[in-house]
Amino acid sequence: NPSLFKNAYQEFLGLKERLKNMEKMLQELSKTQKSHSILMSIPGVGPIIASAFSASIDQGQAFKNPKEFAVWLGLTPRQYAS
Repeated sequence: NPSLFKNAYQEFLGLKERLKNMEKMLQELSKTQKSHSILMSIPGVGPIIASAFSASIDQGQAFKNPKEFAVWLGLTPRQYAS
């Protein structure tokens, strides 16, 4: 049915435009957040990843030291000490 495909394509275009607008908003936010700028200096990290990462750890106050942060990221074996 041609109208079915036309409707699906129109919906796709609408979603694509919404994602484009959301990415622009995240880029604007990244300009005001120093932590986002630092994160985006890492190759492969853009405004979406920087925003998600920043939202996950905030200022990192939940971590007592860098090792705990590395454990949270899954880069080192789990900490078993209390």
